Amino acid sequence: RGRRRARRLHPRRGDRRARRRRGALRWRFLVPARQLGRLPAPALALFGALAAVVRWSWQSTEPGYAVTFALQALHGLTFGATYLAMVRHVAETAEAGRQGGAQALAATMVVLCMAAATAVTGPLYAAFDQHAFLAMAAPAAVGLAIIVTGAVRRAR
Repeated sequence: RGRRRARRLHPRRGDRRARRRRGALRWRFLVPARQLGRLPAPALALFGALAAVVRWSWQSTEPGYAVTFALQALHGLTFGATYLAMVRHVAETAEAGRQGGAQALAATMVVLCMAAATAVTGPLYAAFDQHAFLAMAAPAAVGLAIIVTGAVRRAR
């Protein structure tokens, strides 16, 4: 009798359906991460930069609520792809024993760049409204050019 009561109070311990639902949710969110995890760092960075150029450029057209929602979802995916590319690149190129420090330095640089971009984009948006998003597409385009140049050099 005490066990039945414990199962009602703690559904995680005894409810098979709850465990299956949690497992299905985990699977649903991990599949894209597994697919992205198979791509090499340059491909992830290329995808992230290209999608960022498209996203910021399209955002400058004042697209409406539905498209803006999709663009924000793309924003999460592009950040995830480029961040994963950075982590993978550092892990592959840093010396053994120094990978932790290299990852910390790379993450610090990402945070500093994001802080600087945030400080600059506020006044830009105040001055140019939605057209300020075109200025946000510029660093993504520069990053895309660097990635493509690197890929061409590696191919030679």
